[in-house]
Order: sequence, then structure tokens, then C-alpha cells
Amino acid sequence: QAKLRTHLRVEHGRSKPIDMLYKHLHAGEKRPTDDDLKRDGDDEGEDVDALLDWAQEAPQDPSSICDNLNADDLQQLIDDIETYKTLDAGKPSCADFWTALRVVADDELAKVTRTAERSMRERGVHTSVRADLETMIEGKSSDELKTVVASIDRKLANADAELDAEYWTALRERLWVQAARRRLQEIHEVLLAERLERIEKAIAEEEEEKQARRRARHERRAARAAAAAAATATTTTTTTTT
Repeated sequence: QAKLRTHLRVEHGRSKPIDMLYKHLHAGEKRPTDDDLKRDGDDEGEDVDALLDWAQEAPQDPSSICDNLNADDLQQLIDDIETYKTLDAGKPSCADFWTALRVVADDELAKVTRTAERSMRERGVHTSVRADLETMIEGKSSDELKTVVASIDRKLANADAELDAEYWTALRERLWVQAARRRLQEIHEVLLAERLERIEKAIAEEEEEKQARRRARHERRAARAAAAAAATATTTTTTTTT
């Protein structure tokens, strides 16, 4: 029913942030009906109009949906993410998307609920972290960033008295969030390429159907003309014989 409510909110102009992401992930699927829900909610079929709508509305950065939300909105978003993560559990790329988005949403919620005292304490650490973060994430995929995170985990697990644990912990947290953001972008790019290919295929099929209909009309006209000519010839022959 959550899927149906999402489609209804979008159709009636009452969409929530999560609805647009769901629409992004499931572009081209037909809106579920009550009968669909009775069949465990499986969506089947391709909706070309929905794909074309998606081409106009697809977000450039899925993680930006978490920007500028207050604590209540972020908590609602997190609850919705968990709902859709459960619904999409059978679709690995979708479940992966919701998992990564949850990491970003949790991070944004932590930022808006962070106490002033904690913010002051972390400010100095984060200044040095930001300086190193850009260098460490440049050109790396989400999997490569996760590998860096794993190396930091090993470093922290074997820490000695000289290791700046606060710095490495802060760096690890930022890298983990950046890996999630990068994963969202990777999934978005795959979806973009896939949907554009589907749109091109749908347009080509539609054009082929139009051409087939034109050929069929031409053949029917030609058949009628041939039949008329044959009838005229028969009438002429009969008249001549008479």
C-alpha cells in the first residue's frame, strides 16, 4: 500500500521528498492497483509516458534531497527510507540505494541535532579533516572509498598512544558518508543510462508500429484498388461479350 500511496501523492501534487526518489527508482512501472496489491504488490509493464516524465524530472544529485531539512523532516525521511528499503528488498540496486541514502540522512540529522558544545569541540578536528578529505575522495568509486574506510578501521583497531584517534575517527565518518553519496550518484548514473536506452527503444518501437500501420493502410488501399480494377475488367468483358 505504501507504493500506491506514493503514486497517488505524486499524481495529486502532494508528493513528499521520498516520493520523487521512489519515482526516480521505479520510472516506467505502471501505478499499482488494488489487484496488484493482492498479487503482493508486484509492478509489471512499461509506461512510456512515465519514462518521458522521468526524463524531465530526474534529480541530478539524489543525496540533495536531504539538504535543508529540519530534524523532524529528516526523521520522517529516515522512517520512509526504511519502509521503501523493506519493500525493495528483492531488488538489490534499489535496496542498495536506500541503504546509502540512509547513511546520508543519518549524517544530516546528526548535524542538525549536534549540540553547540560538540560542534565547538569538533571544529578544529574537522578543519584538518576537510583539508585531507578532498584529496582522499578525488576520483575514487564508492567501493574504493569503502576500502579506505576499512584501512582506517584497522588502523584504529591497532591504535597506539601516538595515534590521533579523534582525527582518524572523524575522517572515517566523513569518508563513510562520502562513499554513500558516491554510491547514490553511481546508481543514478546507471539508472540514467538505462532509462534513456529504454526511452530510445520505446520511441523506435512506436515509430516502427506507425510505419507498420501505414504499410497496412497502403496494402488495404492497394487491395481495394486491385479489387475494383478486377471488378471493372470483369464488367467490361461481360459487356463486350454481350
